[in-house]
Formats: sequence, C-alpha cells, structure tokens
Amino acid sequence: MTPPSRTTRPLRLWPGAALAAGLLCLAATPATGIGPDRTAHIAGGEPAAGARHEALVLVSYPQGSGVAVSECTGAVVGQRWVATAAHCLTRAGAGGRAELRDGLQTRVIVARANIGSVREARREDAAEAVLDAADALNAIRGEAYGIPPGYRPRTSRNGDVALIRLDRRVNSALGVPLARPDQARALRPGGTVTVSGWGDTGNGVRSSVLKSAELSLLDDSDCSAATGTGSLFTFVPGAMVCGGDSTPPAAGACGGDSGGPLVSRTRAGYRLLVGVVSFGDVSCGGGPSFFTRVDAFNGFLGSLMDADPVAGVSDPQLEDAVLSDVGETGARLSADVDPNGAVTALEVDYSPIISPVSRTAGVVAGTGRVPVGATTGLPGLAPGTTYDYSTWASSVLGRRPGPSGRFRTPGRAREPRIVEARIRCAPATPRPRAAANGSVELTVDQLVINQRIGQAALRRVEAIEKWLDDGITSRDVCGASLGPRLFDGVTQRDALRIEPGSPDPRDLQTRRLGPAQPGRFRLNRRQLIINQRIYQAALRKARAVRRRVEGGLTGGDIVDGALRREHLAPGAIVTAVADRPAPAPSRSEALSAPPRAGGVRVDERQLRINQRIAQAAIRETRRVIGRLEIGLEGKNFRRASITAADLRSSVTNT
Repeated sequence: MTPPSRTTRPLRLWPGAALAAGLLCLAATPATGIGPDRTAHIAGGEPAAGARHEALVLVSYPQGSGVAVSECTGAVVGQRWVATAAHCLTRAGAGGRAELRDGLQTRVIVARANIGSVREARREDAAEAVLDAADALNAIRGEAYGIPPGYRPRTSRNGDVALIRLDRRVNSALGVPLARPDQARALRPGGTVTVSGWGDTGNGVRSSVLKSAELSLLDDSDCSAATGTGSLFTFVPGAMVCGGDSTPPAAGACGGDSGGPLVSRTRAGYRLLVGVVSFGDVSCGGGPSFFTRVDAFNGFLGSLMDADPVAGVSDPQLEDAVLSDVGETGARLSADVDPNGAVTALEVDYSPIISPVSRTAGVVAGTGRVPVGATTGLPGLAPGTTYDYSTWASSVLGRRPGPSGRFRTPGRAREPRIVEARIRCAPATPRPRAAANGSVELTVDQLVINQRIGQAALRRVEAIEKWLDDGITSRDVCGASLGPRLFDGVTQRDALRIEPGSPDPRDLQTRRLGPAQPGRFRLNRRQLIINQRIYQAALRKARAVRRRVEGGLTGGDIVDGALRREHLAPGAIVTAVADRPAPAPSRSEALSAPPRAGGVRVDERQLRINQRIAQAAIRETRRVIGRLEIGLEGKNFRRASITAADLRSSVTNT
C-alpha cells in the first residue's frame, strides 16, 4: 500500500556531528542527577526476558580524544528512529543552550540482551576499543538528532527527551510505540511500569546483561517532595513522572540507564513507551527515579518524525482485515498494516465483551512500501452470540480506524447461571467488650479518662475513613464473595468452581493519643457539656462509617482493576459489562447533631452517662475494624455498583 500523499514540512535536524534544531527544556542540575557522564542503570532489577528488545545501548565519544566514553540506553520507536534522553547527546553551551558534545559520534546496538564484549572494552578505558566492540555487534550509526526547543541541560531536565535518526533501517517490530496524550491513563499513581537498561546494578559495576525492574508510579506531590532540599533538578508536573519500589531490595534507575525506556501495558495489552530515564538518586535505589513523560512531548516527537523526508513516517493505516477460525469461544483476525515508519500497534475492539475491550497483535512496522500482515486472537467469546468488531492502527501520530464488521459464533447461547455468594472468608474473631463500669468518682482524672475514650473513637473513625478513601485493593476482599447482583450490567456464565481465597487486608494506621494532661481541665458544667458533645459526635461518625461499610460501599471505592477472578462467586465468570461510568465513591453520612444538652449536672451520674456514650462509639468502631480485618464481602457493597473498570483485564478477557 502506498502511504497517503502529504505536504512535506521542512525538518531541521543536525546531521553527523551537528545537533538537531528544535530545543526545549526547563530543569535544574541536581547533585543527585544522572547526567551524560554519570548515567543511570537498573539497580535491583532482573535479567530482561529474551523477547524484551525495546532497550538498546548508545555508545558515544568525543572525536579525537580517544577517551571519555559515555553510555546511555534508549528505545527503538521506528524503522530509523531511537528515543533517548536529550542530556545524553548534549552539553550546555553559550547562554545555557544545548549543544552537541564536540565531535560526538553515536553507535546504536539493537536487539542485543548481552553486550559483554563492549563491557570488556570499556574496562580498557579506550574509546577505539569500545567502538570496535560495538561495531562487531553490528552497531548502527546515528546520522541526526532531534531535541525539543528550549531544552537547557544545565538548568533543567524539562524536555529531557531526544530522537536519533539512524543511517539505516532496523526491524521496528522489536520496538515500542511512543505514548500519546490520550494514553496518559497509563501513568496514574500506583500503576506498575517497567524500566530497562545496562546500567550500574548498585555495586558500581555496569551490567553486561540487559536488566529490567518493575516500579510503582508515585503521585506528583511525592515526586515534588523527593526533589526538595539537596536536589539540583526540579520535578515538573505534567512533563515528568517518577516511580520507585521501597520493597527490599530497592529497584530503580542507576548510573548508565539514562534515556532508558519506561514501558507500560495498555488496556489493549501491548507495550507503550511512556517515559525515558532522566535523573535519579545517586544511591541507586535509595530514592525515586525520574522520567520525562513522552506524551507531554508527543507533538514535537510526532511532527519531527512525520516531517522527515528521509525516514518516511506517515499516519498509520489498515488496508484490510479478515476474520477466520471463528469458534464458539474465540476467533482470529488478520490485517494488513501500513509500514508507516513508526512503530505501530494493531488494535481490535469488539463488543458485547466489555465494550470496548481492545486486543493487539503486537507492535508492527515493515520496510519499504509492502503492507505488513499481523494476526491477533479474539478470545473470551460466548457461543451463539453476535459480535461487532472494529480495527485500529495506533502510533505516535494517532489512532486511525480500519475495517469493521460483524460476526456470529456457532453453537447455542447458554442462559447465564446466576450464583449468589454464600461464602465467608473467615469467621469474625470475637472481640472483648469494654470492661463493665465500676465505681465512677467525680474527679478530674475520671473526666480525662472519659475524654480519652471519646478521642480514641474519633481517631479510629479517621483511620477507617482513610483506609477506605485510599482505595480498596484485591487483598482487602474475600475470595469468591462477589455475586452478579453487585455488578452494573454484568452477565455471568458457568465456569470452573472458584475456591474462596484468604484476604490479607491492609493495616489501619491509627494516630496515637498523646499523654494525658489532667491539669488542663476543670470539673464544671461547661466542661461536661463539651465532653458530651465530643462523645456524641464520635458516636454519630462511628455509626456513619459502619453504615458505609455494611452495604454502602461502591465500585468507586475500589482501585481500578483490583478485582481478580477469585473474587467472583463460585461457578461464575464475567462475559459482558454495560459501558457505564463508574459510580462515585461512598461517603460516611453522619446524622445531624441532637438538640443542645440542657440538663447536664456536675455529678457522678452525668460522668457515667458521658462515659457510656464514648464506650458506645468505641464498640461501633470495633465492629467496623473487625469486618475490615477479615476481608470485605459482597454484602458490604451496593447492588449494581461495580463496573468493568474495577475488574482486572484477566477477568473480562477470558
């Protein structure tokens, strides 16, 4: 297929030893930064799987010096394109502007998991030996470089991303697509991403084997706090993202991983380049790693590739799509993908399976002008059901529709078997009741004791609400306890019996009370009224949070994608979900305050009344905490309040 005609826009790239024209960046130079000569590597990572070749190593050196070899990591993103960090290619020149380092030549080693020969040559500290070793591994030269306009390597790391145009084509089916702004959901806090590289493993030794590590993304406030005092770089929300893993051994980017790919999985299942390694903590795992967000610079990167007459990048296109092997539970779809020069993904949306759920054949991009054939499976179909499908070609330049159609699976449609859960994960552990009231004396000490009971109840309520507001995860829910009545438009069909799983709920973090201070209180009517209203407020809030947990929770309280198959009721599997927005999270709705206290007397009877109100609040919080500790069940959620967003893809795509 011939790519569509377009008006070629002028492309300003600095060829050979000259720098690409576009320059953009804001950032400061941190002492903890991973710079061009102190780049980052994967500390605490594992050897990357053999099929994971989106990473590569860049070997650069100042021409004529014969020394000072520096390395970065990068990612193939097209037939002649590699994405890396801008600071790997530049230095600060006049006015702080980015300049290509003198005489820089670049060797790119593609699709090699082991670069032991380069490591051996590097230990000789001779640039020629390193380059010879790289050439022996079929290294490719970079012939031009593109860097965002305004990038300032000395003052900022904003815009720390670059493209290298290679002097010949590579197999871009080994690459990974660049993220677009509409794919920003892949960077939500708490999401899991993978970083890869050949950098320092945390012991001062650079790895010969490609390594990768999974990181959890942090929110912007945590990222900003991590670049506070002592850091030379500033975190820029929207242009950067950070992540780390505090579980021993800590994992993250380290010296030599600069420019390395930060990869996420899309809902369609294919890998997506969401970031490149920019800087991190010199302790290599002692703090978060920081990445330039690719989607924030998508316009620049896409236009640079699109306007290049040499590399020949164009909009992704699908010319044909054919369904085959249609069975009761699955089918196959083959499509011809335009070899547009950028790494492209074939996507398929089909309904009524979780409308829409995308499938992918992986990233594809051919050579020349011959369309590339790609095939993907469509699993999880139901017998005797009519499906609508549509195809898409997705790349940095956009998501373009391809052929669409309709098909019907053979066999007879089965009536769904509705199975309600009657499984309890674990019996509630009896909790000791408060000790029976003994003698209550009219003293300041007794006043303080009562007040501390009420304050303890309030703090427990605060801890419970924070626990819920942080989002319910898979470990907080009893296995095999979620029946069909809970789901919004879900159809459930017969499946293998699922045994109940044992939950491991998160701990509640309750703030401790400070030391008692009897001297602050006076035994008078005003103080008794104040205390009584505190206890009444604690009791109202405790009852409100109990109502919330005992049947008032919604899918909005659940972390997206947290629920696994083992949480479904026995004998049931999801086959269809209505395409509706997720409900709002639940709230603890406390009743209004009672009329103002009137007949409060300064006597032992009033002290006992107040004490019993405070103790009632404690008992209410104990009931709620007891439920959370044994795991939430289906009866804790509102009817039809759980949506497809709460289900892990493995639940809905089988």
